[in-house]
Amino acid sequence: MLQPRIEKIKSKAISNLQQADIIFTTAHKAKGLEFDTVRVTDDFLGGTEMGMTIHDHGEDEKNLVYVAVSRAKRCLQLNNTILGILASRKEHFVKAVSPKDVSQTPVCVSCRGQVDFSPQPHVVIQKEDITLGGNVRIAGGIFCPTCALKKIPHLGCLVCVDNDSCSSSS
Repeated sequence: MLQPRIEKIKSKAISNLQQADIIFTTAHKAKGLEFDTVRVTDDFLGGTEMGMTIHDHGEDEKNLVYVAVSRAKRCLQLNNTILGILASRKEHFVKAVSPKDVSQTPVCVSCRGQVDFSPQPHVVIQKEDITLGGNVRIAGGIFCPTCALKKIPHLGCLVCVDNDSCSSSS
């Protein structure tokens, strides 16, 4: 069953990368190349699913991860390993948005409490939706002022209109 699939893929393969719709390659072979979209598979940094961190791996492995993710010009489709590395580096995938752009009464993405924006802040902190390879979607949402301040203090402080707005939210 696998062999016919391999043969079908081989029959459609072309040697000119510029003409290819999809390119299957290793990070080693991709050095020096760029692609509009890069999808990183889950075969990097073995052991991370068992609790190992990027710091438990050698420099060659860390550099290879960098090579893989830096090949993307427009879109990088993350996997759980890369997402975990970014989270360990305090990447929260958040942005500041206008409260006017929040159309309904939101539920905090962190504490799950209803968010009350009174008094209304100048900005609201929104966690972006993330789509991993394989179309696995991690939903984003709005942070209440208290959670925004706890999780992302450098942005969360922008949500606090006064001391009370960040001490009794949710």
